[in-house]
Amino acid sequence: FTDPDIFFIGNFDFIFSQLDSASVLLTPHWNNINVFQFEDGLFSIMRNGLFNAGFIAANKKGLPALLWWAGVCHYKIDRQPELGIYDDQKYLDILPLEFPGTEILRHPGCNLASWNIDSSKREMIDGKLLINKTFEPVFIHFTKDTIINILNKNDKLLHPYLDEYIKALQDENLDLLKDFNEFDPAKYNSSIYSIKHKLRIRTRFKRFLFKLAEKL
Repeated sequence: FTDPDIFFIGNFDFIFSQLDSASVLLTPHWNNINVFQFEDGLFSIMRNGLFNAGFIAANKKGLPALLWWAGVCHYKIDRQPELGIYDDQKYLDILPLEFPGTEILRHPGCNLASWNIDSSKREMIDGKLLINKTFEPVFIHFTKDTIINILNKNDKLLHPYLDEYIKALQDENLDLLKDFNEFDPAKYNSSIYSIKHKLRIRTRFKRFLFKLAEKL
C-alpha cells in the first residue's frame, strides 16, 4: 500500500526480498530525536506514531495484522493525542508487539520526506545523491510540507525528483502546484531566511540552557 503522493525513484526489489521472511513491513518516520538539534522531532513521533502509514508492505501471512488494523480504523479514526490516536497511523506502533513477523524497513532511502531531512541526510557524493553517505534514494513521500521544503531550498537535492513527479502528473492532466498559493518564493529565497534556518537560534539557545543547567 502506498499513499498517492509517494513517488518511486530507485530500485525497490529488496523490499520484496525482505517479504520472503517478514509478514509486514513498516517504514519509520526517522525523525531526528535529539531534542537539542531539532526540538520537535522526538515529540512529533510520540504524537504521530513511530511509523508512517504512507507505505506498508505485507504478504499473506500479514493478513491478521492488516485485518486488525482495518478493524481499529473502522472503530475510530481521529486526531486525539489524549487517547493516543493519530488518524490511521498511530495504531501501527502496536503491530510489532502483537503480530510476529512484523519488521521494520530500515533502508533510510525509503519514505524520504520533510520529517527526516536531518536524520536521513541527503548529500551529493561523486555526482550521485546518497542518503547518510551510503544508501540510494528509493521513494519520496511528496506531502505538502515535503514539497514546500524542496521549493524553499531546505531540501533542494530532492528538487530534480520533484520535477519528475510534477511532469508525471502533468502527463495525466494534473497540476500539482495549483494549490500552493501560500508559498512565497521571495520569502524562502531570502538570505535572512536561509541564515535563520541554518542557525536555528531558538534550538541553540535551549541547548545552551540545558548544558548550563547540567553544570549547576
